[in-house]
Amino acid sequence: MPILFVSPAGAAAKIKLGTPAAMTSIAVAGLAVTAGIVITGVSVAQSVRVAYFTTLSESIYIYPLGNKVGQCLLAGIAFPKVPCSSGSVDNYTNFTALLEFFRTRKASNFANITNPVTISIGSTTLTGFLEDIQMSTTSQEEAFGSTKFTLRLSLLPQD
Repeated sequence: MPILFVSPAGAAAKIKLGTPAAMTSIAVAGLAVTAGIVITGVSVAQSVRVAYFTTLSESIYIYPLGNKVGQCLLAGIAFPKVPCSSGSVDNYTNFTALLEFFRTRKASNFANITNPVTISIGSTTLTGFLEDIQMSTTSQEEAFGSTKFTLRLSLLPQD
């Protein structure tokens, strides 16, 4: 039998029983995130406005002007609901649910200006306005009719 590894590589660690482990959940208010709609990633960008002025005497004046509107991207996948009785994958209920969520919660609906979308990531809450959705559905033969999606929100500045 050949020796594949001459020296031991890597390390091992024992995890004590009773060590707390938790999976972070991501919840979007109003979107029924079920086993059929899974959020797989979150990207958040926030920045500030600052003005810098220099003088002839080589002094620098810094003026904080406040926070900019941030951005949040939610990426995920939606699976078709497959009825157990028929076995058909031609049911795009979750695709329709995502599209309907965007149509009812998008920022161009005036009612949503006073009711922004709330995103909860563990104990952190983000609030923003839904501005964009991108969806890509594959054919049934390639990936069982799954839909990849991205939701883009503008986040309210937080102190």
